Amino acid sequence: MSAVMSKIEIMEKLRDLVDHHLFEAPWPAEEDDVSAFLDLLQKMGLDETVPEREGATRYTALGVECEAELVCCFIGAHDPAEIPDILERHELVDEAEVDALYSLADEDDYLKAVEELLRRLYPRLFGKLREH
Repeated sequence: MSAVMSKIEIMEKLRDLVDHHLFEAPWPAEEDDVSAFLDLLQKMGLDETVPEREGATRYTALGVECEAELVCCFIGAHDPAEIPDILERHELVDEAEVDALYSLADEDDYLKAVEELLRRLYPRLFGKLREH
């Protein structure tokens, strides 16, 4: 990766990662993939270490602008239990949809429902649905 990437290059890279993890690889992402993705976020300048809190990170202004938090959801790098609330905070789902997801008692059913929701939301955030 070059030392400096443009915002367009960063967004294209993020979209490629979402495409891969949401449509081609297991979802949520496996631990090694999550670790590599989080390292990539720092290398691209999308998040940074919080100096006063050991082990904590936060999104940079560029990370917020590039929707890094949502990309983390679509890749499955966030804890799946947090994803409905994140989507609601970004006004992509309403409270009833969040409640319906959290009402699913079986973990496999919950994960499948969240993955299906993310696939439905994909065109809204990432443009025209690519062939998968």
